[in-house]
Amino acid sequence: MRLILRFLGFLFVAAALMVLGLDVWRWLMTKSFAFRPLGQVWFDLSPDSLNLVQAVIERYIWEPLYNPVLLTLLQQKASLVFAVLGLLLLWLGGWRRLRRLGR
Repeated sequence: MRLILRFLGFLFVAAALMVLGLDVWRWLMTKSFAFRPLGQVWFDLSPDSLNLVQAVIERYIWEPLYNPVLLTLLQQKASLVFAVLGLLLLWLGGWRRLRRLGR
């Protein structure tokens, strides 16, 4: 279980760095900097899955879970959301214990 948490943590941290890199690259190309929200990143990758998640949550799970909870998360900076989630998973996976053993 810890290995899976660490692996997912590393994936989310890598995703945060990639999204941040794309934001910086867009800044260099357009001379205007703006962090992309998580919803925009998801929409750019797969708009159909974003619509599917919204429909499933609103119809079958619980409508207030999508709006305002998930909608608020989708409006946050993608790099920040990925970084926080990745670091949380690394912490839960015992990353600090792994570093102590490596010394």
